[in-house]
Amino acid sequence: MNDINAACAAASVASAQPSGGHSAGPSIEARPRTLTDLKDKGLVAPAEYESRRNEILANI
Repeated sequence: MNDINAACAAASVASAQPSGGHSAGPSIEARPRTLTDLKDKGLVAPAEYESRRNEILANI
């Protein structure tokens, strides 16, 4: 559960960065990939995956 929270927190931090700012968190491409990996490992339920995926996409 901490992994999913960290992935989503990184998405929030990155979206708060001003244009041209560099985020210390994962790249926009890495966040969905990390989320998918967690789901594939059974660490994230399908419903939680969809919810978090939508949050990440909304912050693009």
